[in-house]
Amino acid sequence: MGLGRTLRTVKSKIALAIPGHVEPSSSSSSGPSASDYPVSTLPSSRSSLTSIDHNQWQLPESPVPLLLHSNDPPTEQQVYRIKQAIAGAETILSSLEYRKQLCNRGDVCYTSEQVDDQREKFTEFIRVHTSVLSPYRRLPPELLREIFLWLVPLDDPHAVLPPLRYWVVPATRTCKTWRTTAHTSVPELWSFVPMVRLNKKTAEDTKYVQGLERFLNQSLAKEKVVSLRIQVYAPFREYDSVERRHPALEVLMKHAERWEYLKMDSAYKTFRCLEGVKDKLAVSLKYLHVEIWRYPPGEPLNVFGSAVKLEDVTVRGLMPQDMALPWGNLRIYTEKVMGHGGLGNILDQAKLLKRLDVTRSTDLTIAAPMELPNLETLYLRYDDVIPPDNIIDKFVVPLLKDMQIIGSPGELIPHLIDLMHRSRGCKSLKRLAFRTQAMSPGDLTVLLRGTPQLEELDINHPPNRDAEMLIFNPFNDNPLVPHLRRLYIHSRGDWGDEATYKRIARTRCETSYLKLTSPSQRLSGALIKPLESLRFVYEQPTLCATQNAIMGGWFDPSVAVQSNGGGGGGGGADPTLQTLLTLRNNLITHLPEVDSSNGAWDLSVPKKRVFDVTFSRRLNGIFGEIEGVQVEDVKHIYRSDIHMTLRKVANIRENHIPGDEKYRFRERASEILKSWKPLFAEDLVNGLRWVRFGQNSLVYVPSDDTTNMMDFPVELVEAIFDNVKERRDLEACAAVCRDWSTLGQTRLFKSITLRKTANFHRLFEIVRGSSYIASAIKRVEIDVVDPAKWCNDDTTTCAAAECRDVNVTGANTVSGTVAGILHALPNIRSLCLKGLYYEDRLRWESLPCVLQEAIISLVQDGELEELELDGWVFDFPMHIYFRTFLSSPSLRRVRLKRAFSGLYSTSNSTPAVTEEEGEWEPVKLNLHELEIHVDDHLDGDPRVKEEDWSRLLDLNGASTKLTLRVWLNTAFWSFGKTMDFFSGPAASVVDNLELTIGLRNNYLWDFTNYSQLEDLTINGVNSPAAIPFTIQTLNTMKPQNGLRKLTLKFCFYSLPRKQWGELVEFLATGPFPSLRSIHLEITTNQLVREEDFGLGHLRESRDIHVSLALDARSAKKCGFPFYLYSRF
Repeated sequence: MGLGRTLRTVKSKIALAIPGHVEPSSSSSSGPSASDYPVSTLPSSRSSLTSIDHNQWQLPESPVPLLLHSNDPPTEQQVYRIKQAIAGAETILSSLEYRKQLCNRGDVCYTSEQVDDQREKFTEFIRVHTSVLSPYRRLPPELLREIFLWLVPLDDPHAVLPPLRYWVVPATRTCKTWRTTAHTSVPELWSFVPMVRLNKKTAEDTKYVQGLERFLNQSLAKEKVVSLRIQVYAPFREYDSVERRHPALEVLMKHAERWEYLKMDSAYKTFRCLEGVKDKLAVSLKYLHVEIWRYPPGEPLNVFGSAVKLEDVTVRGLMPQDMALPWGNLRIYTEKVMGHGGLGNILDQAKLLKRLDVTRSTDLTIAAPMELPNLETLYLRYDDVIPPDNIIDKFVVPLLKDMQIIGSPGELIPHLIDLMHRSRGCKSLKRLAFRTQAMSPGDLTVLLRGTPQLEELDINHPPNRDAEMLIFNPFNDNPLVPHLRRLYIHSRGDWGDEATYKRIARTRCETSYLKLTSPSQRLSGALIKPLESLRFVYEQPTLCATQNAIMGGWFDPSVAVQSNGGGGGGGGADPTLQTLLTLRNNLITHLPEVDSSNGAWDLSVPKKRVFDVTFSRRLNGIFGEIEGVQVEDVKHIYRSDIHMTLRKVANIRENHIPGDEKYRFRERASEILKSWKPLFAEDLVNGLRWVRFGQNSLVYVPSDDTTNMMDFPVELVEAIFDNVKERRDLEACAAVCRDWSTLGQTRLFKSITLRKTANFHRLFEIVRGSSYIASAIKRVEIDVVDPAKWCNDDTTTCAAAECRDVNVTGANTVSGTVAGILHALPNIRSLCLKGLYYEDRLRWESLPCVLQEAIISLVQDGELEELELDGWVFDFPMHIYFRTFLSSPSLRRVRLKRAFSGLYSTSNSTPAVTEEEGEWEPVKLNLHELEIHVDDHLDGDPRVKEEDWSRLLDLNGASTKLTLRVWLNTAFWSFGKTMDFFSGPAASVVDNLELTIGLRNNYLWDFTNYSQLEDLTINGVNSPAAIPFTIQTLNTMKPQNGLRKLTLKFCFYSLPRKQWGELVEFLATGPFPSLRSIHLEITTNQLVREEDFGLGHLRESRDIHVSLALDARSAKKCGFPFYLYSRF
């Protein structure tokens, strides 16, 4: 009875929770009926509610309404009232759940929508009041200070902008308590002064100057004296303290006594402005990074000579010969300048220096070696030193731990041996990396004898005599480099010493073998440590694959040479291997997109094979032959590489291969791989040791590693991941476990494209929060589709505004976010800047300065290898254009496509010095590939003169041969006489040339000076006059030329038989003594066969390959670009 009475009491109270509730009547009950109630208490419709119930059970008012709109912490009394309100709301919410059940049974006369509306209101009331009780609102000031200090990179003196812009400003805007703590308890936050840009716009902007002054005054008002980190950006601009003054610079100079870090990029005169405050800088400045331009020779620079606290100095650009620095106090010195630099002063005075990083550009005359007693790190790069020198002979470094020398002329090892002797052995050297042009047998052994503590060695392929000394002998009491842990060898694929490196791997990597030590070794403690990493790096993927087969024992080059008559690498006379190689080649012929070594396959192939009705039948026959091959040795699969080709076929997207629905090509490729899976598994267990690491590396896996994939070495798992090309497969691999997630994500982010602005902020958060993803990104493409979104960001707002609101400029703007992304990526090797070609083109000067600086810093950092400019407009003089984007010595591939608009001649600008003073010194490039496509609308541009190219660009210093691609249009011939440069001074280094004839081309190419040309491609698909151009152009070649391969591409509505006959006759009798191969790629709307081209006479002397866009057996015409001939 007690329980029943309690339930009835609860139900009676619940009836009051929602207005209009009436308890259901029963025929057996003795209670009052519905007619006993007043009519006004019953709901007459869904919206009818009694005023009494509505006033009694409406949503309660918040006890703390002000806290709901702020992040301030509640008091103890407010906490008690909030908990009471939440408890009452939860009671009513539980009653609403019961009313919901009544609605579902149909026992009440109100609707479910009314109950749901009340539930949502009470649920939201509970949620917002629970958030007020969050512990984040009540963090003590001491803990907040520790959190804020983590945002300040106190250990990195070169970090200037990121803390203020991306973390500090949002943190201080959270609530009043956080803001008060940041302003009073963490004065270090005010050290990071926003970048100061000296230009005409900021000089006339009074708000900008006033905001900067307020910021500096606020940092001065702190209880603790705040040292400042200053960054001034004014490249090629000159300011002084008399005639051309800048108010922002004067505001900064008022606080010079607090400058701890200074990074300044400007002309020489701007640095002279600081002479008035050099006494203040003498007591504060510790870190200095200067980039000096427009320096008048003979002028001294004494601003920083008295800075006695200066420890870290970086100098770039044009270093004044009389630049005064406190050389005796320096600990770190980095230099990349044009001229002699300060290396002589370093060797003579910097006795406390610990790190030296110098890029040499001119020789240095020093009489005797100088000792740097505290130097621990030495990085030396020879950058086309004229005349060549060996500055390493001038060093004495007894405490050196890390040494890296790149680009040294001649033989380097004898000079390193002398360095070791002068430095009393360099017993503390831990890492040695160098590249040399030659090695004499025995020199490397002598060098390594003097470095017993060496842990990492990174060298060229050494002679076999020196490599044998690295083999561990258990009975040798004096092993070579016993503490070596990492060995990296850069090889060109030389055969003959594979057995030596197999013994090195077995004796230095296998733990079981290293236990075989002699008693004398154990007594003396000369125990050798196993190698953690043994890696070979090759120049080309094909060399890596061949060496993998040789090291794995699948291929003997000597047997292959004998059986193939010197053909090399064919695999001998093994019929199974030959069959697999043939089938793989046939498969690649039909599906060229699955060949990883062919990065430039014809993109029109998938369109052409749609019209080939026999394609699917031929491909079906190839798959049938592969399925019929009986493979018993897994080495045949590895050697032929057919398993990788089939894997790519299986991962091709749906409907990409014609006839896939009928013949199931992708499914059959997966089934073939599954049938070979037992062979792969058996080989993993029985001794797979040498594995591919990426495309160009080979690593050794010790035998004591388990075959469990989760316990595989990282290098082997990375090698597996590098062969997974499809994004969906990488995403699946990344979801396996935590370790695989890291490896998968690094490959998913290997290349990124910045096109959709809505995704920029999310990408920035990813790269900022994940260092391994940021390090994995190697290529960045910036594709500006809507320039207005990129150019409307005002990044020159006042500094105080930057501190008050991050939305003004910073991570929440498009340009600021992109700049933050670029700054967060340390390993970018390829950069592509793309824009529109015609209307609304992006102009460089309209970009916000923050993005300009990020791009220039990336291009000039010295690590970028590939650069593509496509569709951007640069309002530059030609010399600044080349100096800005093409001055990095690491550039190897440059593509300038429709990126010449806005350029004007160097002589039209106002140079600060004369040519004899070195202002217009040409930029020297060591390129492997160069592509030029001048904007079509620049016909006869008078602003660029013919001497600009040869005056400002030098390609003759290339150490390797150059591949040149040129788009021939009227703009190309008229833009500064570009043709005269590429057919004159630059012609001697070109061995591969591709000419694309544009619609408006009325000139001929001159081959007179192309002495090294071996491969020529003429693409006349876009020109009806391609055949006459080809004949007249090739006729300019000298009789004794070295052309070996010729590729011609034509497009005909119908075959012009007269012109074609003249071309064939010219190719048969022309000046081509070394020509061996001719490739003809012809697109026509006429049904023709290969026999119709009359190549019989030509085939007698040369190898002819003909590729037709129309197969004669298909009896079906292919699509043809009629637009081409509609213009004539």
